[in-house]
Amino acid sequence: MKDAIPTLESYKEQPDLFSKHEDYIFANSEWYPKGIKAHLLLMVAQAIAAVGGVAAVSEEGFKLGLATFVDRYMKFSYDPRDFSRIGLYIRNQNKNDPQWIKEYTKDFYRHCQHFQERADDIYFNFFGKSLAAIREAYIQLSNAALAAQSYGYITEVFTFTDTNFWVSDYIRELAPALTEEDIATLFQPSRSSFVNVYNEQLMLAATEQDFSALVRRYYWVKGSYFSWPSLTVEIAKEEKNNLEGKGEEISHTHILEAKEALLAKTGVSSELKNFISLIEDCIAMQDERKANVLRYNYAVVKLLEASLAFLKDWTLEELLGLRPDELLLLLNGEPLLLTKKDISKRNDNSVWLFTPDAYCVSDKNADILCYGSIFGTDEHESLVRGIPASKGIARGRAKIIFSEDDFGKVEDGDIIVTSMTRPEFMPILRKAAAFVTDEGGVTCHAAIVAREMRKPCVISTKRATRMFKDGNMIEVDADTGLVKII
Repeated sequence: MKDAIPTLESYKEQPDLFSKHEDYIFANSEWYPKGIKAHLLLMVAQAIAAVGGVAAVSEEGFKLGLATFVDRYMKFSYDPRDFSRIGLYIRNQNKNDPQWIKEYTKDFYRHCQHFQERADDIYFNFFGKSLAAIREAYIQLSNAALAAQSYGYITEVFTFTDTNFWVSDYIRELAPALTEEDIATLFQPSRSSFVNVYNEQLMLAATEQDFSALVRRYYWVKGSYFSWPSLTVEIAKEEKNNLEGKGEEISHTHILEAKEALLAKTGVSSELKNFISLIEDCIAMQDERKANVLRYNYAVVKLLEASLAFLKDWTLEELLGLRPDELLLLLNGEPLLLTKKDISKRNDNSVWLFTPDAYCVSDKNADILCYGSIFGTDEHESLVRGIPASKGIARGRAKIIFSEDDFGKVEDGDIIVTSMTRPEFMPILRKAAAFVTDEGGVTCHAAIVAREMRKPCVISTKRATRMFKDGNMIEVDADTGLVKII
């Protein structure tokens, strides 16, 4: 395993990078995007970890990552050939060295602990006395985050259904007698997600001291890729009141027992048992990676807010629209070679390319990619087909959700239709009768949460958010993967 993890200092912009790969980008008609409302500065850091990082810490990694920003909405896309290649690498590692994933995750959690300690220290204890101190804290924080996330983003090969058929194929090869329902059982998480751990601890809180300790530990849990609401004792108490009487959503002990019983009954090989354990480790690693993102965002915003005392001509929004290297120049007292108008335009419509060694911003308009030859155009039909992630049938009114701005329109019994769910979606997911996503795979957030909540869920529809409208009465048949207007 390599350890040449990228840093803010080593990962540079190459202005001609896009032109070198342009023919390949447009010739490849099968880019797989993940959509999210986000700030450019924060997401560039994650893209560096995904493309530069995975290639640095494992023998196989992503060769390209393509991102578009349109009106603060980002689509980050992978080349499916990278998924196939990394998936084969994981498969071979599982077969030849079952302890590989244990050593890999050990390195991951070691870096996570270092990063989390630094993020928590910044959030609670940092008071910027100078731009130089802020700059140094930002470098150390970002490099610690890159080290952890570089390991964590290998789990992306499980998060896109169309690219992880290798998972089901591998399992069927090892155990042909397993049914689809059996495979779904094996994919269920037997460990709680961080959101459910927070809820479990929330229910145990009784005193002011308990609530204060909980808020300090989980200050980041209400955040997203775009906003950072404060978790307070009052909010925590209100959430506890809302949860009381609803009971435990799922018993992870029972899931573990069901898995063990299934594996014992079918008499599967040690190779398959090792692979199921590997998937469990990857699900947990993916969850921790998402928690890292939230911590990172809170800490970065704390540093940026501190810098405003010195950068009086700037706003927080403008700083969040910079690239990391541009922010470092600004914090070093150096002039930028672009105007604030340029920054705003870039956030509204730009194309980014990431390779293992560098990144660049193209002069191409993002809508060329978002609505053109790569991502396709809208289709007008009355139904979509996706992949069942959690079985069941539900009917309700569709609510199209892209960010927290849309949360207020969700009522009990609605069907949430979104590009992908994220941890900040939890309050509305509890209200929903079912979830439908454009994207996702066996370990995506929607699949995991739906199984925990025992709610129907269909993932990887590709176009549900484009086809359905708010208020459409729809039926989600998560037994077959069919979602239709009724």
